[in-house]
Amino acid sequence: MTAQIRPFEYTMKAIETEYKGCLFRSRLEAHWAAFFDFTGVDWEYEPFDVEGWMPDFLIKTEKYPMILAEVKPIVSLNHHAAKKIDNSGWNGKAVLLGASLFIDSPWLCMGWSRVPRTEMRDDIVWMKTSDEWGWDSLGMTDIPSLYDGYQRWWRQAGNLVRWEKK
Repeated sequence: MTAQIRPFEYTMKAIETEYKGCLFRSRLEAHWAAFFDFTGVDWEYEPFDVEGWMPDFLIKTEKYPMILAEVKPIVSLNHHAAKKIDNSGWNGKAVLLGASLFIDSPWLCMGWSRVPRTEMRDDIVWMKTSDEWGWDSLGMTDIPSLYDGYQRWWRQAGNLVRWEKK
């Protein structure tokens, strides 16, 4: 008998938050947008619909020119959200962003991404958390000396959107 993956149930209501003229469905989404601004990452909010999945962000980093991102208030891989992305037909880079940055020294990770089989390497297999999903820095945190900066920017981004009026 195969185990059913149940949808994740949220216990808190999202707080709509305005940031830079954009109304986000949740304060966490606005937090990520502010963090992207601190790190110099280009972002677009809810860019388009992909077969029943509307990603929260289209983000562009130096290493990856097009990443679709979903934001969830999670601290571990959300299999329901991952399955929704997998079933969308999107074959490009996709990432699940959680409630915070994730620090597992010496790594600083942004969230979980689907690792296409063509990109799987022996040196990153240990990071895999489920099937083809694993920890990911999005190519932004490859330099350990920047870790403190990313943590500081995350806190500053949180402070910035916490006080934004709805």
